[in-house]
Amino acid sequence: MQIILGRLDTHLGRPRQAQQRLRAAYDGGQPPAEYWAAVGARLGIAVDDPLAERLTAADIAGWLHPDPAALDLLDELRSAPVQLALLSNAPAVFGRAAERQDWTRGFQHLLFSGDVQLIKPDPRIYRLLLDRIGARAAECLFFDDRPDNVRAAQECGMRAELWRGAPAARSGLRERGAITP
Repeated sequence: MQIILGRLDTHLGRPRQAQQRLRAAYDGGQPPAEYWAAVGARLGIAVDDPLAERLTAADIAGWLHPDPAALDLLDELRSAPVQLALLSNAPAVFGRAAERQDWTRGFQHLLFSGDVQLIKPDPRIYRLLLDRIGARAAECLFFDDRPDNVRAAQECGMRAELWRGAPAARSGLRERGAITP
């Protein structure tokens, strides 16, 4: 496993489009064993099911530790009169792990791309989220760390901002009256 993780780290320094395409398929619903076999093939390493399971566990563990400042903001928002939803490009297996985390309990809705076979910035995933939360796009404020996802949300009618960290988000939310100082 260390060999493939080391090669993956080295590989990520190369043009990332191929890696991003592989990850997009995984985030869009591809089974973990297929994803890791494809990653292994690009790296010249055979990935069997036991190794795929270990890689999946390591991948999930790497994503389950949110920024403490973001968690503080989430705590503030829990007491605000707002509905919170998480829309994540993430495999279904990550979704199941995230659902067991304390920090996700602050969200009324969790939507993981791997569960619906759609990934941001596909406009259908934003519309699906709006349907699930029962809100109009103009009523929503969407944050994302990728400009293409922010643009797509805006094109769907949402107010959307690039995530620049919890302090910047808190400031914007205060300006909009979503939270009070």
